Amino acid sequence: MKKVLLIIVAICSLLGCSPKVNIDYGDSEIYTKNDIDEAIRVINTLDPSSFDVSLNNYVYMGDERATEESIIEYANDLGHAKNLIGENETFTQVLILTCTYKTGKKGNARQPPNKTYNDWQIYLARLSRDSEWVFLTWGLG
Repeated sequence: MKKVLLIIVAICSLLGCSPKVNIDYGDSEIYTKNDIDEAIRVINTLDPSSFDVSLNNYVYMGDERATEESIIEYANDLGHAKNLIGENETFTQVLILTCTYKTGKKGNARQPPNKTYNDWQIYLARLSRDSEWVFLTWGLG
């Protein structure tokens, strides 16, 4: 039985599977469930476990927040400052998720071990509906 479990874990690791996470997709008129799932896949490529944290309970912050002019301006400022987009490019879509995260047994430079944090905000943006999500930033809200 242990051998089977180890094989399943190994396969999931190779395929990028992650533990079951609750996702609140909200009632978006802008983004589909697939759009939000793709954004979460981008977050997972950052390998939060390397920071000794586990992210869970994603919540889409809503269309109103995603379309605020100041939020889109903020996303573009970050995109240009971090050289994530070209000088003449602009993000047209922003997606903000919140989640809860818990530090692991070791903690990290800023957080003690085994502590849960709420309202962790994650900002992603893309140039168009057909382009890939770009991770911008994350932090406590």
